[in-house]
Amino acid sequence: MSQAPQSVCIIGCGIAGFSVAVNLRSHGFRGPITIFEKNGSPGGRLLSRQGRAAGNMFDLGAGRFSARRHPEVRDLCSMLSLELEPFRYKVHYKIEGEHGVRSDRTSLRSLVKETTEILSNEPNQNLCFGVACKKAFGEDTFERLRTISGYDTLGHPALPISGGLAILLHHPETECLVDGKMDGWYRVKNGFQSLVHRIEALASGMDITIKYDHVIRDMTNVDESTIEVSFDAPTGPECKTFHTVVFACPPRDADKVLSRSRHWGNRLPRSLVEVPVTKAFFEFNRPWWNDYGIRNACVISNSPARKVYLSDEKSLAWFMCDGASALESYHRLTLPLFSPAHFLELHLGSSLPGDATLLNFDVKFWKSAVSFYPENTDSSTPFLKLSDNVLLCSDACTDLMGWVEGSLVSARAVSDYICGNQVVFPDLLRAVG
Repeated sequence: MSQAPQSVCIIGCGIAGFSVAVNLRSHGFRGPITIFEKNGSPGGRLLSRQGRAAGNMFDLGAGRFSARRHPEVRDLCSMLSLELEPFRYKVHYKIEGEHGVRSDRTSLRSLVKETTEILSNEPNQNLCFGVACKKAFGEDTFERLRTISGYDTLGHPALPISGGLAILLHHPETECLVDGKMDGWYRVKNGFQSLVHRIEALASGMDITIKYDHVIRDMTNVDESTIEVSFDAPTGPECKTFHTVVFACPPRDADKVLSRSRHWGNRLPRSLVEVPVTKAFFEFNRPWWNDYGIRNACVISNSPARKVYLSDEKSLAWFMCDGASALESYHRLTLPLFSPAHFLELHLGSSLPGDATLLNFDVKFWKSAVSFYPENTDSSTPFLKLSDNVLLCSDACTDLMGWVEGSLVSARAVSDYICGNQVVFPDLLRAVG
């Protein structure tokens, strides 16, 4: 675009939406910027809860980042003066392979390294990750790889090789096998949602308008340079006109709006893949797992929870699982009269001692926590241009799907485009790997 638009509408008050707005102002953009959010508060997939004990803050959404692999998150936390804590645990693999034989760490390390090397050089990069793995190692070995990673998404029939490698390289559970240790990972001390609150305050001080409880209903072209957007607002229906509209919400939400219009229907790719995620937290009166010789550890096993983190200092346990495991875990944890502590016992293979008490429990099911376009490649533009003045900003447009980093990379590219700056799109996988 040769000139910056006169007004910008941003749909979504998550980290992507706020970042687009703040980046625009930082570029010197002086036109009106309005962010609309369907909920009554900001956050998106950043959701934090306060535990019962002082200092026990846990994240039911994004919860950790690598200072090396996620420089956008690192720099944003630094700019917002957020206090960080090391995210460092010893990984225990309680995984049984063929004939009930327990997998040892050396063989798992060799498997991850060999997978990374072979698939990086696979001549047919159009193969999905699971098919390529089974072709190289066989079905049983692939299932072992999926289990040790703790991510069922590795077996999704639409996941490209680049996406599978990103999962292996960008998560501490398997990165520690490649690099030898879980190092350089951090969490935000007061929860990841505090990042959103800080950037919300920053945006408010930059003359950026934020409107909550506004649900977008339709979007219509007034002329070549103006778009009318209609909302359901607390005071009733509203219609406003803008020169540029940025969807910084989940792609499926954008598709629901665009598909209502004859003009905008089918503007988004139809190949969007959405993956559910379940995340749960358990707060105890003491770290009872120490009784079994488990200290500050991530325990990975074949159970639906996949990987459970255990913190001695805060007496907290938590897990995050995706795909079919997410559905199964959430179903079990929300059954009437089912004990969350028993779910944890099954994963660890250890019984809760009589003097140990579950003080607090919380679980969140994200229907589409992770989304991606299978045809996306690591050299593609990290946002979707639906027209000159309608853009989709999302981590789904990058190889950093499901990560705050992907949202920030996409947001930076969108703001650069709007301001007419030349955008250099890096090879994202190699840039962060």
